[in-house]
Amino acid sequence: MMLRLVMMVGSNGTQFLTVGSLFLGLMYGISLYIRSNTALILRGTSIEGYFVDAPSRGVQILCVTITGIILARTLLGISCLAVLIIRKLRRRHLSVDDLIENFLQSQTNFMPIRYSYAELKRITGGFNDKLGQGGYGTVFKGKLRSGNLVAIKLLKESKGNGQDFINEVATIGRIHHVNVVQLIGFCVEGKKQALVYDFMTNGSLDKFIFSTGNNSLSWQKMFEIVVGVGRGIEYLHNGCAMKILHFDIKPHIILLDDNFNPKVSDFGLAKLYPVDDSIISLTAARGTFGYMSPELFYKNIGNISYKADIYSFGMMLMEIVGRRKNLKDSVDHSSQNYFPTWIYDQFELGENLKLEDLSENDTKIVRKMIIVAFWCIQTKPIYRPSMTKVLNMLESEDELLEIPPKSLVFSIDLSSSN
Repeated sequence: MMLRLVMMVGSNGTQFLTVGSLFLGLMYGISLYIRSNTALILRGTSIEGYFVDAPSRGVQILCVTITGIILARTLLGISCLAVLIIRKLRRRHLSVDDLIENFLQSQTNFMPIRYSYAELKRITGGFNDKLGQGGYGTVFKGKLRSGNLVAIKLLKESKGNGQDFINEVATIGRIHHVNVVQLIGFCVEGKKQALVYDFMTNGSLDKFIFSTGNNSLSWQKMFEIVVGVGRGIEYLHNGCAMKILHFDIKPHIILLDDNFNPKVSDFGLAKLYPVDDSIISLTAARGTFGYMSPELFYKNIGNISYKADIYSFGMMLMEIVGRRKNLKDSVDHSSQNYFPTWIYDQFELGENLKLEDLSENDTKIVRKMIIVAFWCIQTKPIYRPSMTKVLNMLESEDELLEIPPKSLVFSIDLSSSN
Protein backbone atom coordinates (compact mmCIF):
# COMPACT_ATOMS: atom_id res chain seq x y z
CA MET A 1 0.00 0.00 0.00
CA MET A 2 1.59 3.31 -1.06
CA LEU A 3 0.89 6.92 0.03
CA ARG A 4 2.53 9.79 -1.89
CA LEU A 5 3.00 12.90 0.27
CA VAL A 6 4.61 16.17 -0.95
CA MET A 7 5.49 19.01 1.44
CA MET A 8 4.22 22.46 0.34
CA VAL A 9 4.03 25.95 1.96
CA GLY A 10 0.76 27.89 2.06
CA SER A 11 0.27 31.67 1.81
CA ASN A 12 0.30 32.03 5.58
CA GLY A 13 3.52 30.10 5.96
CA THR A 14 1.77 26.94 7.13
CA GLN A 15 3.32 23.71 5.91
CA PHE A 16 1.06 21.23 4.14
CA LEU A 17 1.40 17.72 2.71
CA THR A 18 -0.37 17.11 -0.63
CA VAL A 19 -1.86 13.65 -0.85
CA GLY A 20 -1.38 12.23 -4.34
CA SER A 21 -3.25 9.02 -3.58
CA LEU A 22 -5.27 8.71 -0.43
CA PHE A 23 -5.72 5.16 0.84
CA LEU A 24 -7.30 4.12 4.10
CA GLY A 25 -6.87 0.55 5.23
CA LEU A 26 -5.20 -1.99 7.45
CA MET A 27 -1.54 -2.96 7.17
CA TYR A 28 -0.32 -5.79 9.35
CA GLY A 29 -3.14 -5.09 11.78
CA ILE A 30 -2.32 -1.38 12.20
CA SER A 31 -4.88 1.20 11.10
CA LEU A 32 -3.46 4.30 9.46
CA TYR A 33 -5.77 7.29 9.30
CA ILE A 34 -5.08 10.59 7.70
CA ARG A 35 -7.31 13.55 8.47
CA SER A 36 -8.23 15.54 5.40
CA ASN A 37 -8.49 19.33 5.62
CA THR A 38 -10.57 21.71 3.61
CA ALA A 39 -9.48 22.26 0.01
CA LEU A 40 -7.25 25.27 -0.42
CA ILE A 41 -6.09 27.18 -3.44
CA LEU A 42 -2.52 28.41 -3.32
CA ARG A 43 -2.25 32.12 -3.87
CA GLY A 44 -0.52 33.03 -7.11
CA THR A 45 -0.73 29.51 -8.57
CA SER A 46 -3.17 27.49 -10.61
CA ILE A 47 -2.54 24.30 -8.62
CA GLU A 48 -5.51 23.01 -6.70
CA GLY A 49 -5.53 20.07 -4.36
CA TYR A 50 -6.37 18.61 -0.99
CA PHE A 51 -4.05 19.15 1.93
CA VAL A 52 -3.53 17.44 5.26
CA ASP A 53 -1.66 18.55 8.28
CA ALA A 54 1.91 17.35 8.47
CA PRO A 55 1.95 14.05 10.33
CA SER A 56 3.36 13.90 13.80
CA ARG A 57 6.80 12.42 14.44
CA GLY A 58 5.18 9.30 15.89
CA VAL A 59 3.22 8.69 12.71
CA GLN A 60 6.37 9.19 10.61
CA ILE A 61 8.26 6.64 12.70
CA LEU A 62 5.34 4.22 12.41
CA CYS A 63 5.29 4.57 8.60
CA VAL A 64 9.03 4.01 8.37
CA THR A 65 8.80 0.95 10.62
CA ILE A 66 5.95 -0.59 8.61
CA THR A 67 7.76 0.09 5.33
CA GLY A 68 10.88 -1.58 6.69
CA ILE A 69 8.94 -4.65 7.78
CA ILE A 70 7.25 -4.96 4.38
CA LEU A 71 10.53 -4.52 2.53
CA ALA A 72 12.31 -7.07 4.71
CA ARG A 73 9.56 -9.66 4.25
CA THR A 74 9.48 -9.04 0.49
CA LEU A 75 13.23 -9.47 0.15
CA LEU A 76 13.12 -12.62 2.27
CA GLY A 77 10.35 -14.06 0.10
CA ILE A 78 12.22 -13.28 -3.12
CA SER A 79 15.39 -14.86 -1.73
CA CYS A 80 13.57 -18.05 -0.72
CA LEU A 81 11.91 -18.29 -4.13
CA ALA A 82 15.24 -17.81 -5.91
CA VAL A 83 16.83 -20.57 -3.81
CA LEU A 84 13.98 -22.97 -4.64
CA ILE A 85 14.22 -22.24 -8.38
CA ILE A 86 18.00 -22.70 -8.41
CA ARG A 87 17.71 -26.01 -6.54
CA LYS A 88 15.02 -27.24 -8.91
CA LEU A 89 17.06 -26.33 -12.00
CA ARG A 90 20.16 -27.94 -10.51
CA ARG A 91 18.31 -31.17 -9.72
CA ARG A 92 16.81 -31.17 -13.21
CA HIS A 93 20.22 -30.62 -14.81
CA LEU A 94 21.78 -33.38 -12.73
CA SER A 95 18.96 -35.78 -13.61
CA VAL A 96 19.44 -35.06 -17.34
CA ASP A 97 23.19 -35.66 -17.03
CA ASP A 98 22.56 -38.91 -15.16
CA LEU A 99 19.99 -40.02 -17.75
CA ILE A 100 22.39 -39.43 -20.65
CA GLU A 101 25.40 -40.98 -18.91
CA ASN A 102 23.43 -44.08 -17.92
CA PHE A 103 22.26 -44.44 -21.51
CA LEU A 104 25.79 -44.08 -22.91
CA GLN A 105 27.18 -46.66 -20.50
CA SER A 106 24.50 -49.14 -21.56
CA GLN A 107 25.35 -48.75 -25.25
CA THR A 108 29.09 -49.48 -25.22
CA ASN A 109 28.75 -52.27 -27.78
CA PHE A 110 28.16 -49.83 -30.65
CA MET A 111 29.23 -46.48 -29.24
CA PRO A 112 30.73 -43.93 -31.67
CA ILE A 113 33.73 -41.78 -30.69
CA ARG A 114 33.27 -39.47 -27.73
CA TYR A 115 34.83 -36.03 -28.23
CA SER A 116 35.50 -33.31 -25.69
CA TYR A 117 34.13 -29.84 -26.29
CA ALA A 118 37.70 -28.55 -26.66
CA GLU A 119 38.29 -31.10 -29.44
CA LEU A 120 35.16 -29.98 -31.28
CA LYS A 121 36.29 -26.38 -30.98
CA ARG A 122 39.61 -27.31 -32.57
CA ILE A 123 37.96 -29.42 -35.30
CA THR A 124 35.66 -26.55 -36.28
CA GLY A 125 38.29 -23.83 -35.97
CA GLY A 126 36.39 -22.15 -33.18
CA PHE A 127 32.95 -22.83 -34.68
CA ASN A 128 33.55 -20.33 -37.46
CA ASP A 129 32.04 -22.11 -40.49
CA LYS A 130 28.28 -22.31 -39.87
CA LEU A 131 26.34 -24.56 -42.26
CA GLY A 132 22.86 -23.97 -40.92
CA GLN A 133 20.65 -23.29 -37.94
CA GLY A 134 17.26 -24.49 -36.77
CA GLY A 135 15.13 -25.35 -33.78
CA TYR A 136 17.48 -28.20 -32.87
CA GLY A 137 20.61 -26.04 -32.73
CA THR A 138 23.40 -25.03 -35.09
CA VAL A 139 25.48 -27.09 -37.55
CA PHE A 140 29.15 -26.28 -38.16
CA LYS A 141 31.65 -27.60 -40.67
CA GLY A 142 34.80 -29.23 -39.32
CA LYS A 143 37.86 -31.20 -40.35
CA LEU A 144 39.31 -34.23 -38.55
CA ARG A 145 43.04 -34.93 -38.24
CA SER A 146 42.58 -37.56 -40.95
CA GLY A 147 41.47 -34.82 -43.33
CA ASN A 148 37.86 -36.03 -43.48
CA LEU A 149 35.23 -33.31 -43.37
CA VAL A 150 32.46 -33.53 -40.78
CA ALA A 151 29.28 -31.70 -39.84
CA ILE A 152 28.92 -30.99 -36.12
CA LYS A 153 25.43 -30.37 -34.79
CA LEU A 154 25.66 -28.33 -31.59
CA LEU A 155 22.36 -28.87 -29.79
CA LYS A 156 20.66 -26.02 -28.00
CA GLU A 157 21.18 -26.01 -24.24
CA SER A 158 17.42 -25.85 -23.67
CA LYS A 159 16.65 -29.19 -25.33
CA GLY A 160 14.46 -30.46 -22.50
CA ASN A 161 15.33 -33.75 -20.84
CA GLY A 162 18.05 -34.87 -23.24
CA GLN A 163 15.71 -37.23 -25.08
CA ASP A 164 16.53 -35.75 -28.51
CA PHE A 165 20.21 -36.48 -27.96
CA ILE A 166 19.47 -40.02 -26.77
CA ASN A 167 17.17 -40.63 -29.76
CA GLU A 168 19.87 -39.62 -32.23
CA VAL A 169 22.58 -41.78 -30.66
CA ALA A 170 20.24 -44.73 -30.07
CA THR A 171 19.12 -44.82 -33.70
CA ILE A 172 21.88 -43.76 -36.09
CA GLY A 173 24.55 -44.90 -33.64
CA ARG A 174 23.73 -48.47 -34.62
CA ILE A 175 22.74 -47.96 -38.26
CA HIS A 176 24.96 -48.61 -41.26
CA HIS A 177 23.14 -48.02 -44.52
CA VAL A 178 24.11 -46.18 -47.67
CA ASN A 179 20.97 -44.02 -47.47
CA VAL A 180 21.17 -43.13 -43.77
CA VAL A 181 23.60 -40.52 -42.46
CA GLN A 182 26.54 -41.94 -40.49
CA LEU A 183 27.09 -40.82 -36.89
CA ILE A 184 30.85 -40.55 -36.29
CA GLY A 185 30.87 -39.26 -32.73
CA PHE A 186 29.29 -37.15 -30.05
CA CYS A 187 30.05 -34.81 -27.16
CA VAL A 188 28.42 -34.55 -23.74
CA GLU A 189 30.11 -32.06 -21.45
CA GLY A 190 28.01 -30.25 -18.88
CA LYS A 191 25.19 -28.49 -20.69
CA LYS A 192 26.93 -28.86 -24.04
CA GLN A 193 25.72 -31.65 -26.33
CA ALA A 194 26.88 -32.23 -29.90
CA LEU A 195 26.69 -34.86 -32.64
CA VAL A 196 29.34 -35.43 -35.30
CA TYR A 197 28.32 -36.68 -38.77
CA ASP A 198 29.89 -37.25 -42.14
CA PHE A 199 29.87 -34.01 -44.10
CA MET A 200 27.44 -33.94 -47.03
CA THR A 201 28.88 -31.75 -49.80
CA ASN A 202 25.61 -30.89 -51.54
CA GLY A 203 23.63 -29.99 -48.44
CA SER A 204 19.94 -30.78 -48.08
CA LEU A 205 17.35 -31.66 -50.71
CA ASP A 206 15.07 -28.68 -50.08
CA LYS A 207 17.37 -26.18 -51.79
CA PHE A 208 17.14 -28.19 -55.02
CA ILE A 209 13.34 -28.43 -54.85
CA PHE A 210 12.37 -24.89 -53.93
CA SER A 211 15.24 -22.96 -55.53
CA THR A 212 14.40 -20.64 -58.41
CA GLY A 213 18.00 -20.43 -59.55
CA ASN A 214 20.26 -22.88 -61.34
CA ASN A 215 20.21 -25.47 -58.55
CA SER A 216 17.46 -27.60 -60.09
CA LEU A 217 18.26 -31.23 -60.80
CA SER A 218 17.11 -33.35 -63.73
CA TRP A 219 13.97 -35.40 -63.25
CA GLN A 220 16.00 -38.58 -63.60
CA LYS A 221 18.37 -37.52 -60.81
CA MET A 222 15.44 -36.43 -58.65
CA PHE A 223 13.81 -39.82 -59.19
CA GLU A 224 17.01 -41.59 -58.13
CA ILE A 225 17.07 -39.49 -54.97
CA VAL A 226 13.44 -40.42 -54.22
CA VAL A 227 14.21 -44.13 -54.60
CA GLY A 228 17.27 -43.76 -52.36
CA VAL A 229 15.24 -42.05 -49.65
CA GLY A 230 12.64 -44.82 -49.91
CA ARG A 231 15.34 -47.46 -49.42
CA GLY A 232 16.66 -45.63 -46.38
CA ILE A 233 13.19 -45.50 -44.80
CA GLU A 234 12.51 -49.13 -45.71
CA TYR A 235 15.71 -50.08 -43.88
CA LEU A 236 14.61 -48.15 -40.78
CA HIS A 237 11.26 -49.94 -40.80
CA ASN A 238 12.42 -53.46 -41.61
CA GLY A 239 16.22 -53.75 -41.64
CA CYS A 240 17.07 -53.25 -37.97
CA ALA A 241 16.58 -55.29 -34.82
CA MET A 242 14.06 -52.65 -33.72
CA LYS A 243 11.64 -50.78 -35.96
CA ILE A 244 12.66 -47.14 -36.22
CA LEU A 245 9.89 -44.64 -36.90
CA HIS A 246 11.48 -41.36 -37.98
CA PHE A 247 8.47 -39.01 -37.51
CA ASP A 248 10.02 -36.08 -39.39
CA ILE A 249 10.60 -37.06 -43.03
CA LYS A 250 10.87 -33.91 -45.17
CA PRO A 251 13.25 -32.46 -47.80
CA HIS A 252 15.21 -30.51 -45.19
CA ILE A 253 16.52 -33.67 -43.48
CA ILE A 254 17.53 -35.45 -46.70
CA LEU A 255 21.26 -34.80 -47.16
CA LEU A 256 23.12 -35.26 -50.45
CA ASP A 257 26.74 -36.39 -50.83
CA ASP A 258 29.18 -35.63 -53.67
CA ASN A 259 27.23 -37.83 -56.09
CA PHE A 260 23.79 -36.71 -54.88
CA ASN A 261 23.22 -39.98 -53.04
CA PRO A 262 20.54 -39.21 -50.42
CA LYS A 263 21.00 -39.77 -46.69
CA VAL A 264 18.15 -39.69 -44.17
CA SER A 265 19.21 -37.62 -41.13
CA ASP A 266 17.86 -35.85 -38.03
CA PHE A 267 16.56 -38.58 -35.71
CA GLY A 268 15.70 -36.32 -32.77
CA LEU A 269 12.00 -37.28 -32.93
CA ALA A 270 12.56 -40.95 -33.77
CA LYS A 271 10.80 -43.73 -31.91
CA LEU A 272 12.05 -47.31 -31.57
CA TYR A 273 9.71 -50.20 -31.00
CA PRO A 274 9.75 -54.01 -31.38
CA VAL A 275 9.41 -55.46 -34.87
CA ASP A 276 6.41 -57.54 -33.81
CA ASP A 277 4.44 -54.50 -32.65
CA SER A 278 2.21 -52.97 -35.30
CA ILE A 279 1.28 -49.81 -33.38
CA ILE A 280 3.01 -47.48 -30.96
CA SER A 281 1.87 -45.15 -28.20
CA LEU A 282 2.59 -41.42 -28.15
CA THR A 283 1.76 -38.84 -25.51
CA ALA A 284 1.82 -35.98 -28.04
CA ALA A 285 1.95 -35.45 -31.79
CA ARG A 286 5.43 -34.98 -33.21
CA GLY A 287 6.81 -33.86 -36.55
CA THR A 288 6.59 -30.83 -38.84
CA PHE A 289 3.27 -29.33 -39.95
CA GLY A 290 2.59 -30.13 -43.57
CA TYR A 291 4.19 -33.57 -43.27
CA MET A 292 2.42 -34.96 -40.18
CA SER A 293 -0.11 -37.72 -40.82
CA PRO A 294 -3.76 -37.21 -39.76
CA GLU A 295 -3.77 -40.03 -37.19
CA LEU A 296 -1.30 -38.03 -35.09
CA PHE A 297 -4.16 -35.60 -34.45
CA TYR A 298 -7.36 -37.66 -34.89
CA LYS A 299 -7.54 -40.95 -33.02
CA ASN A 300 -10.58 -42.22 -34.90
CA ILE A 301 -8.65 -42.35 -38.21
CA GLY A 302 -6.37 -45.17 -37.14
CA ASN A 303 -3.49 -46.22 -34.96
CA ILE A 304 -0.06 -44.60 -35.08
CA SER A 305 2.53 -46.78 -36.78
CA TYR A 306 5.27 -46.71 -39.42
CA LYS A 307 2.54 -45.55 -41.82
CA ALA A 308 3.13 -42.03 -40.45
CA ASP A 309 6.50 -42.03 -42.25
CA ILE A 310 4.77 -43.20 -45.43
CA TYR A 311 2.48 -40.17 -45.31
CA SER A 312 5.43 -37.79 -44.82
CA PHE A 313 7.25 -39.42 -47.73
CA GLY A 314 4.17 -38.89 -49.92
CA MET A 315 3.98 -35.20 -49.02
CA MET A 316 7.65 -34.85 -49.88
CA LEU A 317 6.97 -36.41 -53.29
CA MET A 318 4.21 -33.84 -53.80
CA GLU A 319 6.67 -31.04 -53.18
CA ILE A 320 9.24 -32.54 -55.54
CA VAL A 321 6.69 -32.82 -58.34
CA GLY A 322 5.11 -29.40 -57.76
CA ARG A 323 8.44 -27.69 -57.02
CA ARG A 324 6.80 -25.78 -54.17
CA LYS A 325 6.10 -26.23 -50.48
CA ASN A 326 2.90 -28.05 -49.62
CA LEU A 327 2.00 -25.24 -47.21
CA LYS A 328 2.21 -21.92 -49.01
CA ASP A 329 0.63 -18.66 -47.91
CA SER A 330 0.82 -16.85 -51.25
CA VAL A 331 -0.64 -18.78 -54.18
CA ASP A 332 -2.30 -17.61 -57.37
CA HIS A 333 -5.65 -19.22 -56.58
CA SER A 334 -7.32 -20.16 -53.30
CA SER A 335 -7.98 -23.63 -54.70
CA GLN A 336 -4.24 -24.25 -54.46
CA ASN A 337 -4.15 -23.74 -50.70
CA TYR A 338 -4.43 -27.48 -50.07
CA PHE A 339 -1.62 -28.63 -52.29
CA PRO A 340 -2.57 -32.33 -52.83
CA THR A 341 -6.09 -31.39 -53.98
CA TRP A 342 -4.67 -28.97 -56.51
CA ILE A 343 -2.25 -31.57 -57.86
CA TYR A 344 -4.99 -34.21 -58.03
CA ASP A 345 -7.26 -31.90 -60.01
CA GLN A 346 -4.44 -30.93 -62.36
CA PHE A 347 -3.55 -34.58 -62.87
CA GLU A 348 -7.16 -35.59 -63.62
CA LEU A 349 -7.39 -32.80 -66.18
CA GLY A 350 -4.25 -34.02 -67.89
CA GLU A 351 -2.32 -30.88 -66.99
CA ASN A 352 1.46 -31.03 -66.60
CA LEU A 353 1.46 -28.96 -63.35
CA LYS A 354 2.92 -26.04 -65.31
CA LEU A 355 6.13 -28.00 -65.84
CA GLU A 356 7.85 -27.09 -69.08
CA ASP A 357 10.12 -28.94 -71.49
CA LEU A 358 9.30 -32.43 -70.24
CA SER A 359 10.68 -35.26 -72.32
CA GLU A 360 8.74 -38.48 -72.70
CA ASN A 361 10.85 -40.12 -70.01
CA ASP A 362 10.45 -37.13 -67.69
CA THR A 363 6.67 -37.26 -68.14
CA LYS A 364 6.67 -40.93 -67.09
CA ILE A 365 8.79 -40.14 -64.04
CA VAL A 366 6.52 -37.29 -62.95
CA ARG A 367 3.38 -39.37 -63.47
CA LYS A 368 4.82 -42.25 -61.46
CA MET A 369 5.82 -40.05 -58.54
CA ILE A 370 2.39 -38.39 -58.47
CA ILE A 371 0.54 -41.71 -58.37
CA VAL A 372 2.82 -43.12 -55.66
CA ALA A 373 2.45 -39.91 -53.65
CA PHE A 374 -1.35 -40.20 -53.64
CA TRP A 375 -1.20 -43.78 -52.42
CA CYS A 376 1.11 -42.63 -49.61
CA ILE A 377 -1.02 -39.71 -48.37
CA GLN A 378 -4.34 -41.51 -48.04
CA THR A 379 -6.16 -40.27 -44.97
CA LYS A 380 -6.53 -43.61 -43.24
CA PRO A 381 -3.20 -45.35 -42.51
CA ILE A 382 -4.66 -48.78 -43.20
CA TYR A 383 -4.87 -47.91 -46.92
CA ARG A 384 -1.31 -46.63 -47.23
CA PRO A 385 1.25 -49.07 -48.63
CA SER A 386 4.37 -50.16 -46.79
CA MET A 387 7.68 -48.69 -47.94
CA THR A 388 8.52 -52.04 -49.52
CA LYS A 389 5.37 -51.74 -51.65
CA VAL A 390 6.19 -48.09 -52.41
CA LEU A 391 9.60 -49.10 -53.78
CA ASN A 392 7.98 -51.79 -55.89
CA MET A 393 5.64 -49.18 -57.40
CA LEU A 394 8.47 -46.73 -58.05
CA GLU A 395 10.56 -49.37 -59.80
CA SER A 396 7.69 -50.81 -61.85
CA GLU A 397 6.39 -49.65 -65.22
CA ASP A 398 4.25 -46.55 -64.86
CA GLU A 399 1.56 -47.97 -67.16
CA LEU A 400 0.72 -50.51 -64.46
CA LEU A 401 0.01 -47.86 -61.83
CA GLU A 402 -3.42 -46.39 -61.21
CA ILE A 403 -4.20 -43.34 -59.13
CA PRO A 404 -6.44 -44.08 -56.11
CA PRO A 405 -9.99 -42.62 -56.11
CA LYS A 406 -10.14 -39.03 -54.89
CA SER A 407 -12.78 -39.93 -52.30
CA LEU A 408 -10.37 -42.46 -50.79
CA VAL A 409 -7.47 -40.04 -50.67
CA PHE A 410 -9.23 -37.03 -49.18
CA SER A 411 -12.30 -38.39 -47.36
CA ILE A 412 -12.18 -37.99 -43.60
CA ASP A 413 -14.72 -38.28 -40.79
CA LEU A 414 -13.71 -36.29 -37.74
CA SER A 415 -17.06 -36.43 -35.99
CA SER A 416 -15.80 -38.85 -33.37
CA SER A 417 -12.27 -37.53 -33.08
CA ASN A 418 -10.84 -36.36 -29.79
